[in-house]
Amino acid sequence: MNIPISVQPMFKMAGSDNPAGISTRNLLSAYSLLSYEPSVTLPDTSLKSSTAINKPKTKGNYLQEKLHVFPNPANDFIIIDYELELYGKLVLIAQDGRVCYSVNLSSGNNQILIRLNYFSPGIYIARIAQGKKVLSAKFTVN
Repeated sequence: MNIPISVQPMFKMAGSDNPAGISTRNLLSAYSLLSYEPSVTLPDTSLKSSTAINKPKTKGNYLQEKLHVFPNPANDFIIIDYELELYGKLVLIAQDGRVCYSVNLSSGNNQILIRLNYFSPGIYIARIAQGKKVLSAKFTVN
């Protein structure tokens, strides 16, 4: 015989200023009972950013490859806007030269969002290598 049980929440889980809710969310996530991904508000693109554009000279057409990092300075995340003719590899490099993040990129005009939860404050370089071509842009994490 199944008896319905009514469970009343002891505290509100929502809100970033509720330590009990944060602890509960982290505990449930640790035991794979809850999937949680914090929401990210995308910035206004008119914010200060870092851009690198490489226009190799060719007869007739210009091949434009770009790397655009915003917001700059960043707090929680960065968005990297890139345009590649071929596939490439994105690497984020800290001031001391260590590689903090690396991912393969597809060709075309795309964007990638990178969370900066585990990045310490400082200056970083976003570098895309595509064959012998390298695009780079500097950004700051607060």
